[in-house]
Amino acid sequence: MPTIQMSTDHLYTVDGKPVPSVTQVISGIMGELPYGDEWYMERGSACHELYRMLADGADLIDYDYDPRLLEYVHGWYAWNAGMFPEFMATETQVASLVHSYAGTLDAVIDAGTLIDYKASANEPRDRLQLGAYTHAWNEDPLHSLCKIKQAYIVEIPGNGSYKCGHVYSGAELRRASTDFLTLRRAYAIKNGK
Repeated sequence: MPTIQMSTDHLYTVDGKPVPSVTQVISGIMGELPYGDEWYMERGSACHELYRMLADGADLIDYDYDPRLLEYVHGWYAWNAGMFPEFMATETQVASLVHSYAGTLDAVIDAGTLIDYKASANEPRDRLQLGAYTHAWNEDPLHSLCKIKQAYIVEIPGNGSYKCGHVYSGAELRRASTDFLTLRRAYAIKNGK
């Protein structure tokens, strides 16, 4: 099993060797998205931490968090109540040793469904990200009994609601993985790594 580490500025190493992240590869080829001010960037990290805690069964009453995140928490609760997911993994670092990239997936649920939380969806990029995480997860021999078979985005826009995106499975999910690997090769040519 590879040793995956992520620095505070989201730079990954696998077995001590620097590798690009899934989002670095996508942004490096497709361009950066406008992320807004510091609050929006911090909000994403804070929401993901809250979602992980909720999935792990934490009671947020004992946790001091920014009250502006309450509607995101309500959206997560609404999704959880509507879907009844069984969490297999949360906020899990994955890496492809074959293709030399890493990332942190949000959750694997129900013995083979990958989900990624977003405040706002971006289908072309989200599909590539889901494909990248699926490929890295399935490449790891430790996951041979729980392969990812489908993946989708859970959009939680911060108004207490949620929306599930398109479910990728079968040939669609394999195509998303293949398309990401094409971007990874282009990234290596462009950046020399």
